[in-house]
Amino acid sequence: MSAPSNRRTAQTTTLSVIEAISVIYKESKSSGLKKPLMRTLSKELKIVAKYLHSTEEEAFIFSNIVTMNMFGEQVDMIDMFRFFDITPFDLVPYLPALNKLVEKGTINKRRQRRRSDDSMRKYYYSVPSQILDNLMNNQPFPVREHGVMLDQIEAMGKLYDLTHECVQESIDPDEMHLEMEELLKKNTHFPLISFISNLEITETDRAIFVYVLWKSMNGSTRVDLDDVINSFFKIPSHKINYMQGIYNQENKLIKQDLLEYNQGRFFNDIEFNITDKTRDLLETTGVKLIKQKSKNGTIKPDTITSKELFYEKDEQEQIGKVQHMMETEMYHELMGRLKEKGLPQNLNILLFGAPGTGKTETVLQLAKASGREIMKVDISQ
Repeated sequence: MSAPSNRRTAQTTTLSVIEAISVIYKESKSSGLKKPLMRTLSKELKIVAKYLHSTEEEAFIFSNIVTMNMFGEQVDMIDMFRFFDITPFDLVPYLPALNKLVEKGTINKRRQRRRSDDSMRKYYYSVPSQILDNLMNNQPFPVREHGVMLDQIEAMGKLYDLTHECVQESIDPDEMHLEMEELLKKNTHFPLISFISNLEITETDRAIFVYVLWKSMNGSTRVDLDDVINSFFKIPSHKINYMQGIYNQENKLIKQDLLEYNQGRFFNDIEFNITDKTRDLLETTGVKLIKQKSKNGTIKPDTITSKELFYEKDEQEQIGKVQHMMETEMYHELMGRLKEKGLPQNLNILLFGAPGTGKTETVLQLAKASGREIMKVDISQ
């Protein structure tokens, strides 16, 4: 049997990346970033640096930010000052490593919402989900040039994320346009991204086109842009001028037959949908819409993919009853009984539950099974 000291040495030698990160985090907390710290953590830093393909200083910053993220924290400068128990000047030697991590895409840097006037809390730092997933699943670090996506769907998703972050006030419009331009340039080898990049339209038009495209690719027939357009303009008069171009059908997205403007169903609604030209473009670039909509805005049952859903016993019984009532013969019989009693002739079903529990998919599968079309309506409208 090995002696305790030998066993400890063996464990240290085979330390995993996650274990190394944990040690770095624990030793770094309230350390004051004193000089012996980096020497003490030399073995662990080498393990993390090798995984990240980075320097030990970058591995040190990464390890602490990723662990704080795991605690659910959006890490800003003040969080780091408090964590390390240091003054702002003590962190200065590590800023090049932090900036390098941001430049390589190993760390995301985003503007805080409604904190743009506080320089220390202006930005927060987080680890991208793909890097975190690979780390937690003991997979290799995803090495690729920063900003280069695996496919055009991922690229479109990243472009949409920029527009969404602007709407959420995590970044301002100028930052959104700059990051979008960089992302487009690095992914023009994809047909759809190349098309978007080469359009002779304004930066705002491009952002709106990306937003509507992504929503359409996710099944929307009409996309409400009221909040989106508000977020894309810092100066109210610029927004008003932009809207005048839409109302007068002078906007380039409309003139080039890329999007159609529809007056919303309520006073200030601004709704767009893609045109047949854009739908054909998606097809030719290899992108198929998730659910093709009929002309009256409904989802046809033959376009819904069959899926087997699993429920708890009580829910399964209730779904079974609903499905039985929706069968043609039973439905007509039920409507006849309601008519005889002078009651409204319709079938109302209320589904409730947390996001992701299958409410929408249940409706789709009921429609598929009964051969009925569905009209999807945004409850806010």
